[in-house]
Amino acid sequence: MIACGQPPVMAVQRPAKTRVVGLMLYASDTAEALRKNLATLNDMHSRKQAILNMFESEIPEATEFEEPIANLSCAGDDFSAIVQKLCAILHAVDIHTAGGVPIEWYFDQL
Repeated sequence: MIACGQPPVMAVQRPAKTRVVGLMLYASDTAEALRKNLATLNDMHSRKQAILNMFESEIPEATEFEEPIANLSCAGDDFSAIVQKLCAILHAVDIHTAGGVPIEWYFDQL
């Protein structure tokens, strides 16, 4: 119908009420920090200040071909506030990215 010049009839999409911003965590970058701060992150998760998804029951050692070991994220309705909150949590638990690139740089690209 679009080819014939008839616009599609679709339901109106409402704007998103919640946004989620997160970071995949790898053992080579974050294992030590996760081991030290896992109780703190679990507490934040239980108080709904952050969302922590651990993919393994124990934190593995880094390997040559890595897969993510966890995901840490925050949710809310204001994107910039969520990014600031997540960055503050990552800095508080001493989680940094490989190569010394500031975590904020990744979120500035969104």
